[in-house]
Amino acid sequence: MHHCYSSKHFVFTLFIVCSVIGYIKLASANENSKRPDDTDIIEPISPEAVAPEAQIHLHADDVAHQHDDKSTAQEKTAETKSAKQDDENIDDLNDSLHDLIIEYRMKEQEKKNAKKSQENEDNVDAEEDDGNDDDDDDANLQRVLKQIGVSLHKKYHQKQTTDQSSTKLSAMIQDLYQTIKTTRPHLFTKATRNDDKELPADTNSNEETKDVDETDEEENIPLTPEMDRANNIYHQAMKLINVTVNRQYEAAYKLFKEAADLSHIGAKEELAFAHLIGVHLPMNFNQAKIYFDQGAELGSPPSHFGLYFLNSAGLIPNASIPKALVHLSFAAMDGYNPAHMTLGYRYWRTVSLAHSCESALMFYKQVATYVSSKMTSATGQLIQRIRLYDEEEHPVQNNIMVDEDLVQYYQLLADRGDAQAQYGLGQLYYLRDTAFDKALYYFRLAAENGNSNAMAYLGKLYSEKNEYVKQNNLTALQFFQRSAEKGNPIGQSGIGMAFYHGAGVDQSYEKAFKYFQLSADQGYVEGQLMLGIMYYKGEGVKRDYKMAIKCFQAASQSGHALGYYNLGQMHATGTGVLRSCTTATELFKNVAERGKWSSMFIEAYNLYRQGHIEQAFMKYLYLAELGYEVAQSNAAYLLDQMPNQLTNIYSSQQERHRRALTYWNRAATQGFHTARVKLGDYFYYGYGTEQNYEAAAIHYKSATEQSQNPQAMFNLAYMHEKGLGLKRDIHLAKRFYDMAAETSADAYLPVSIVLFKLHLELLLEKFIALFFSSSTEPIPTASTTPSTVDDVDDDHSTSNELYSSWDLYLMAALLGLIGALYTIRRQRAILHQQQQQQQQPAQVPVQ
Repeated sequence: MHHCYSSKHFVFTLFIVCSVIGYIKLASANENSKRPDDTDIIEPISPEAVAPEAQIHLHADDVAHQHDDKSTAQEKTAETKSAKQDDENIDDLNDSLHDLIIEYRMKEQEKKNAKKSQENEDNVDAEEDDGNDDDDDDANLQRVLKQIGVSLHKKYHQKQTTDQSSTKLSAMIQDLYQTIKTTRPHLFTKATRNDDKELPADTNSNEETKDVDETDEEENIPLTPEMDRANNIYHQAMKLINVTVNRQYEAAYKLFKEAADLSHIGAKEELAFAHLIGVHLPMNFNQAKIYFDQGAELGSPPSHFGLYFLNSAGLIPNASIPKALVHLSFAAMDGYNPAHMTLGYRYWRTVSLAHSCESALMFYKQVATYVSSKMTSATGQLIQRIRLYDEEEHPVQNNIMVDEDLVQYYQLLADRGDAQAQYGLGQLYYLRDTAFDKALYYFRLAAENGNSNAMAYLGKLYSEKNEYVKQNNLTALQFFQRSAEKGNPIGQSGIGMAFYHGAGVDQSYEKAFKYFQLSADQGYVEGQLMLGIMYYKGEGVKRDYKMAIKCFQAASQSGHALGYYNLGQMHATGTGVLRSCTTATELFKNVAERGKWSSMFIEAYNLYRQGHIEQAFMKYLYLAELGYEVAQSNAAYLLDQMPNQLTNIYSSQQERHRRALTYWNRAATQGFHTARVKLGDYFYYGYGTEQNYEAAAIHYKSATEQSQNPQAMFNLAYMHEKGLGLKRDIHLAKRFYDMAAETSADAYLPVSIVLFKLHLELLLEKFIALFFSSSTEPIPTASTTPSTVDDVDDDHSTSNELYSSWDLYLMAALLGLIGALYTIRRQRAILHQQQQQQQQPAQVPVQ
């Protein structure tokens, strides 16, 4: 889809193009140590480097198969020829781009000369004309950049040989970037001027915000009869799967296939994603790649992102992170929000890219702005991110999915006239964003029964734009007034919105502020949000940034997405608060993760509960690439707990362990401390990496200090007890055992058993030292070096063997003792029973 872009869009695009340079340089830096996937290289950290707030950061993810040192001369010759051909292709593109730069510089010079010749003309007219020229140039350059993306795919990615030609590619993109930055500096300052602060968003701001993906003007390209037919078939298929009930997937995908055979890119992408996830069509990564390749040839952002995902997750042969990141940049270049989220996450958490808070802020802000403009409710899309690990530990507490039986029960109560059940069902359907007709029905029933909340929500339905309820400001105001008369804060906020926007009444900021204050005093989140906006803008009240922040914080604590967004705006610009890139990025990330794509969490969980583990894993894997921490931990959990059901995705156990290690690490870096314990386990046992007791101890220590995790404490105690990766220290081991027991009641019994064993060990150690040791040397532990052991005499070695297996001997002795006691007790019971039978007198039968 071709769009016309503003100056800000153009600057954003240039930034993405330039970021390719960093990707490729980072890729070439690790050329000699590559693997074919986006696995994070996790290096051990020295104990003194660990602080309570320390995180194990990721290193470069440029991974491809290592070249065999014994490669034949024929293979080297073939690689040389292939690289030479690739260089020739890049040279052709470089020449074309060089001509473009020269032409652009000449045009800039002509503009300067023309400007000098018009110095005597009216300044205003000249400025207006120049502004129009600038907009035309921006649009032309945007089309040129899109053509460059298509050319790169044809000349570079389809003839993929090596990543060495990336250096020339980087140089020519950098040349274009620097040229435009030098000749058009205003494009790079307009978006960041401090005096051009963006106003905060309110709950009705989405009415005036245009969706770049939907409302930008498209180039008028005449359609052939075949293209027109393919387009009609595609839209027919989309209607079959976009209905709220009775979706006909089988028929829809047959139509998609028919449209794809007519070269419809959108239909090919639908088929590709179905093959990628394995839902509605068989899972087939190679077929998905074929469809994505065809879309990428035409510069389609979803196709580029699909190729990024296949390469980043290592789902296809010869997967390459350099290819993945270039496809990611091209997807982001055309405004594809999942690509923006992924780039934001990678910059934020240092995944394959050098950490850059400002870059992460920019990308997350782009997505957050889009998401906030599309919200139809206070919290954004109703999403439920269930962590599979927590559900296993606490299945009752974490079963928060809406049970259909419970819905039917409420429907039964609602049909019997229960106003509260009617209101609850109406709110449930209202928050789903796709069932406003049912929400209207149940809200009407509840309002007729006197429910003031239902009256207020009826007002909201009539004041908002949706396909089921025709907007009517007067009707909305009547419902708000009926609700407010009962003291309802939702109704009070609704009246405030009417006065604020002049909807059905004359606009009055003073009256709006009054009603928002009444609503906020009762803790209603939209009242708090609108108060913050009015304090920010100085509407109906004196401008007060401190009070605005206070109101936005209250709204965000109640879960209002726009509260997070507006706080992010103020922290990003330093308005009313010290500027904080870190805080702003976290706030925008929170909003961005409420986008429509988050509905995949529910889909993935339902697939998991139905036993479709592969399909659930693929959806979690997709969300994990977008930076969702819960999805990362769920993907790692499935790889860890259900590896045999994922063999069609990752065939080898080593690969599954390595992938699980990667996603546990990403989840841990985002603050999931249980994942830090799992990292320790993987290093302890050598899963997906070399066994490293020191690294395991570091992760356990980090989890202990940051989250007081009892399992991590127990593991640290054991490692201190055995001297594994840590200095053997019985007293420190006992301390950590005690801490684990104090932290968790579940740990009390195993800790008690271990402490009892520990005391026996100390006694046994003293006993062996007294009777078996003929020297004063300490008894070797697990950390003793082989050379030290070899110096000990045979008698001492015998005692060492006894010591090292003392727990087995003790267990055998205890079992023998228990068996002996049981036998004695049993014999006594039998003897006692026989004595009682002998002493009992014989009964005389009754005549």
